[in-house]
Amino acid sequence: MKPLAIFILAWSLQLAQTIPDFSGTWITDPARAVLLRRVDTTSNGWGNVLEGLRRNQPYTLRITQSSAALDIEFPQGTNTFLKTDPYALEGGKTTNVRDSGEYWRKTVTEAKWDGTALTLRATRQVDWWKRARPDEVVHQDTELGTVYVLKLEQGGAQLVVETTLTDEKGQAQYRMIFTKAS
Repeated sequence: MKPLAIFILAWSLQLAQTIPDFSGTWITDPARAVLLRRVDTTSNGWGNVLEGLRRNQPYTLRITQSSAALDIEFPQGTNTFLKTDPYALEGGKTTNVRDSGEYWRKTVTEAKWDGTALTLRATRQVDWWKRARPDEVVHQDTELGTVYVLKLEQGGAQLVVETTLTDEKGQAQYRMIFTKAS
């Protein structure tokens, strides 16, 4: 087979790939949480969050997905610092700025498909209006970066979420397993 024909065949197979639907209600099992990596740049770094992974009671996570966007709804009071606006699934970065009076909050999100896995990236920045405008800020030492890698297993009955948290305290990466609620 000629190189061009191989390229066209591979490209058409990629187009035909089924995009998984992560929609649903998912229940976590804290006993199955696994710490994958931890690098502290301050005393205890992400330690308090990581210690709480296994102490948490099972909680419900709701995912809503359309062809254009995916939204993860955490329970009230649980991981609320990880909540973002819906991720645009058509590619590219999306920026959302919220005016909180004297300060602003900027979140930049991006979604990328990698085979059957979905990688969601979010960067959160906060500053005072009197110090800087959101469009002027590209990076902050205190910004919070999160990366979620979502994969369906066991015929869609199990959701594996690998989360990476990065800020001035360091970096933590952990895996949690969720079971689809019936």
